[in-house]
Amino acid sequence: MSLTIGWFTTAEDTKAHDLFTATYSTIQNLGLDVHFAYIFCNRRKGEDPKSDQFFSSVQDFGINLITHSSREFQGSQHAQTGETGNLSDWQEEYHNQVIEKISSYPIDIALLVGYTPAVTVEFIKRHTTVRFRSALPDGPSGNWPTVIWQLIGTRSAVSGATLYLLTEEDTEWGVPIAYCHYPIRKREFSSYWHDLDRKMKNQSLAQLIATEGEDLPLFKAIKEAGEDLESPLLILTIKDILRGILKLEDQKVIRDDQPQSSGGCLTHEIEDFLIEQEDDDEEDEQDQQDEEETGDGSKEEGEEEGELAEEELETI
Repeated sequence: MSLTIGWFTTAEDTKAHDLFTATYSTIQNLGLDVHFAYIFCNRRKGEDPKSDQFFSSVQDFGINLITHSSREFQGSQHAQTGETGNLSDWQEEYHNQVIEKISSYPIDIALLVGYTPAVTVEFIKRHTTVRFRSALPDGPSGNWPTVIWQLIGTRSAVSGATLYLLTEEDTEWGVPIAYCHYPIRKREFSSYWHDLDRKMKNQSLAQLIATEGEDLPLFKAIKEAGEDLESPLLILTIKDILRGILKLEDQKVIRDDQPQSSGGCLTHEIEDFLIEQEDDDEEDEQDQQDEEETGDGSKEEGEEEGELAEEELETI
């Protein structure tokens, strides 16, 4: 079985860039039968430096790039009507135009990763739509920075990431497909929580957000811990689809031929996957080192043979 994906993103930060490049590179390294028909972004070239960096990577990979600025579309709608209008109204018309733009590229899955606009019922009718979020199924709402700040504010012990199959009945959350979790109060995080406690003796969390923002050590530690697992969650879910273990049919999640409503936890599978990847990397490094040593040995042998030949000539 093969899989063709359309990747949708707003590409508003380096996290969006890194998550795609890590996922794409791993798919290529594993030789999975996955094709990216296009990357769609709701920003145009030149709209933001971070999205422009993402576009550059897409071009390097040779993937089709389709853009349609939602900001400019919303502005043009306001200019035409003189009214801001209902949020869902402009997104409905906007995604009608998106559907038209991508219509010549057939896909099996529309994968929304850091994609800001809310897709519509019509979009979901036409495409099997999967949404990625950097939070557990019952975790905080909002984008990934908002999620982390909520985790810090509530002093949560765990976070995670989830993939959802969107449905006509629920275009925002849909049905969980798979998720993973990781602790953020374990020993490795102790110094970061102590640092937060020390700073909050003189400042509120709101003040820390304003002064340190994403440079707060605890914020960075939670972000990095999540990033280690997010690409593997995507990879293992894709592998399950390719193997026929997981099916997304008629806006339903079916795993091992059984309908699912709560999603499968892949935390242990991801841990095993990461260990395998580390072992493979170590083997590659060892092979490269052996090749270099073999090359150096051949070079030394060649030099010795040359020296002996010179000595023989001198003797003659």
